[in-house]
Amino acid sequence: MSTARRVRAMRGHRLYNVTIDVDSLPIEVEGNQVGSAYNGYYREEVCHLLMATLGGTGDLVGVSLRAGNAHAAEGALAFVLPIVQRVEREIGVVASVRVDVGTQEEKFCAGLEKADKYYVARIRNNKALDRLACPWDDRLLSGVLGPEGFRLDNGTCVFEVGTYQAGSWSRPRRVVLVMQ
Repeated sequence: MSTARRVRAMRGHRLYNVTIDVDSLPIEVEGNQVGSAYNGYYREEVCHLLMATLGGTGDLVGVSLRAGNAHAAEGALAFVLPIVQRVEREIGVVASVRVDVGTQEEKFCAGLEKADKYYVARIRNNKALDRLACPWDDRLLSGVLGPEGFRLDNGTCVFEVGTYQAGSWSRPRRVVLVMQ
């Protein structure tokens, strides 16, 4: 059964949105595999895949084999935009994108924004983000989350903390703090 048919039938009611998870995945290689290269981050000879899966189902909706020394963000925008458009067309939903640290470079974020696509990107912790999070640490400890925060069933707390602009970004972007 195709992903589109399965997702449409999955819950017995219409889905309005889905998340496409995009992950960079190193595959360790032996010998001289085509496209393999030494990757300094992983400290080994790898091929570096980009994978897109449908959140909630885990269905593979796209994969791209890249050179082993490719940066996590390399080619990510050109990879994900056609997948988002295809998923939206085939399943009839709004698709948002989730990416990990390393992929959320300016070109990627700005490209998704220009295409009017929703996304969530995990960013590396740093001192500026620690300062933004400090008032929410106190609320978490006191148990008073206030109107800006809510607690998930697994105990994770989520707060909207304002905006943040990384040094390489062209503009500030909305920041949501997730504390476990």
